[in-house]
Amino acid sequence: MKQGPVEDAPCDIVIAGSARKLAAKYGNKAQKFMLLEAGHVAENIQLQAVSMGLASLPVGDIEIRNVARVCEMPGELEPLLIVCVGYPFVTQKTQDQSQTAVDSVKKAVFIVPPAQFADAELFETRRILDEAGITNVVASSKIGVLLGGNGGIAASEISIDKLRVEDYDAAIFIGGPGAADYYSNPLVLNIVREASARNKIVAAISSAPVILANAGILRGIRATGLPQQREQMKKAGAQFTGTAVERMAWL
Repeated sequence: MKQGPVEDAPCDIVIAGSARKLAAKYGNKAQKFMLLEAGHVAENIQLQAVSMGLASLPVGDIEIRNVARVCEMPGELEPLLIVCVGYPFVTQKTQDQSQTAVDSVKKAVFIVPPAQFADAELFETRRILDEAGITNVVASSKIGVLLGGNGGIAASEISIDKLRVEDYDAAIFIGGPGAADYYSNPLVLNIVREASARNKIVAAISSAPVILANAGILRGIRATGLPQQREQMKKAGAQFTGTAVERMAWL
């Protein structure tokens, strides 16, 4: 039916049913029950989409035979509804803005726990920045070898007490069990506050957002982190969402 959302959505979920199969149990009420259940399924899909920060749109004006053919459905199944799921337009726009901001970054510093840091968070993020041509260094509470929680090894080049925030465009805080060492570290919390005051990009992964919350820069701000950190971050004033990613507007 040339439905734009069906064509554009990255995911189209087709809900189908068989009144004929239900008729053996429900008789002439089979059609009604089938449609009610289809509505329940669609509702659950939409609720889950909301919880994941996605948009969804149910489309009922469909060409039943063509949908069944494209989906190679068995003959007894009838397509009832298509739920289109994807990122809302405003989120896509935000992602574009985020990319513009990343493009403006020339140098980033990773604030890494002295031990038990999350290996993938550091190594994968560094790889992405390297591929983007962004110079990056590792800072920690000590100079030298840092051991990750999964056995990875990183080298700290700068001690946090010598770190000059003005020298960097972005400060990225790496999580892992060791990040708890920084939750109340005054040097680290001051780095967060100074970076925020200077309108630098401030990012934190997994367990590290608590550092940002304790520094006071997340008051009244939508933020996320590990589920077990919900109350801790809310107590610090953050609007904890639990979604995969949250992003403040660029200043």
